[in-house]
Amino acid sequence: MQDHQLLGPQASSSKSRPQAKSETASSPLLTDADRDLLANLSDHLADFLERAEHVDGHSRFTVALYRQAWTNFRRFLVDRGACADVAVAAKLPLLDRWVGWNHKRGIQPITANSSWRSLRPFFNYLETVHGLANAYRSARAPRFQMPDPKALKPEQIRRVLAAARNYDWRTPYQRARALALVGVMLFAGLRKGEVLRLEFADLDLEDGTIHVLKGKGRHGGKPRTAYMIRDLLPILRAYLGERRRRNYNPPELFATGPGSGLSDSQFRRIMRVVRDASGIAFTPHSLRHSYITTLIRNRVPLHGVQAFAGHADLQTTQRYVRLFDDDLQGYIRKVRLQ
Repeated sequence: MQDHQLLGPQASSSKSRPQAKSETASSPLLTDADRDLLANLSDHLADFLERAEHVDGHSRFTVALYRQAWTNFRRFLVDRGACADVAVAAKLPLLDRWVGWNHKRGIQPITANSSWRSLRPFFNYLETVHGLANAYRSARAPRFQMPDPKALKPEQIRRVLAAARNYDWRTPYQRARALALVGVMLFAGLRKGEVLRLEFADLDLEDGTIHVLKGKGRHGGKPRTAYMIRDLLPILRAYLGERRRRNYNPPELFATGPGSGLSDSQFRRIMRVVRDASGIAFTPHSLRHSYITTLIRNRVPLHGVQAFAGHADLQTTQRYVRLFDDDLQGYIRKVRLQ
C-alpha cells in the first residue's frame, strides 16, 4: 500500500491547504498524487501542532521549531534535485538525502541536526495516529561538532550593560526594561524562552531567586529555580519601580502596556538595538553562557554550576571549563623553576 493511501482521506478544508497547493503547482516534477500527499501532510501538520501546544504542553517556541523543520523538509521534497527521479511518497524515508541537501545549501551541521530532530515528533505522530511508515525508526541523527560556548569577556559584559543603560531610549521605562532583559540572562542565566514566559509572581528579590515554571525540556519544560548574581538586584528593583510608575500590570514580568507582555519580535528588536549600540556581536544565549562562565571563574563547584544553569547533564556544564585559554596563559606565566 502506498504511503499516501495510509494517510487516509484528505481533509476537506485547512488553513494550510491553499499554501500547500500554491507551493507545488509550479513544479513539473510532481505528480497529482505527490501534490495531494503533500497537501494532506500539511493538513496533518496543523493537527499535530495544535496537539503539541495544547495537549502535550510544548512551548510556542518548540512548536515553531516543528513548523520550521517541516517547511524545510517540504522544500527538499519539491526541490528539482530531490524529486527528479522518484515520487514524493517514495521519498519520505530519505532523511539522509535531506541532510545532504541542507549541507549543500550551506546549512551548518548543528542546524541540520536541529531540523532533523525537530521533524521526528511529527513523523512519530503520523505513525501513531495515521499509520504512516516512520523512517525515524531506523535512522540516526546527523553528526555535528558541538561548538564551544560563546561567553563574553568581563569587559564585553560591561560594554553591553553600558549600551543598554546609555542608549537614547524614548522613555525611562524602556531603558530600565532593556537593562533588566539583559540582566536576567547575564546575572541569572535565563534562556530567551524563559525570559519571555517569566511572570511578575516568579520573582523573589528577598531570596534573590526566580522560579522558572517552564524551562528547557519535554512535556512543557522542566521547572527550576534560577539564582541571581547580586548585580541583578538593583537592576530589577529599578525596572519594577518604572513598571509601577507606568501602571503596567500584566502577568508577564516584561510588559509593553498596561495588560500586554513582551512579544518575541519586540524582544529581538531590543536585543538588536543593544547589540548595535555596544558593538559586541552577542546573542541572548551568549549572555546565558556568560552567566555560567562567571560562576566558574568565581570557583563555584561544577555541581553547583550545573544546578544554577539548569543543565540536565554534568557533561554539558563541563564544556564551559575549556573556555579559559587566557586564564591558562596567565597561570603558566606565573610558573617558575623552584
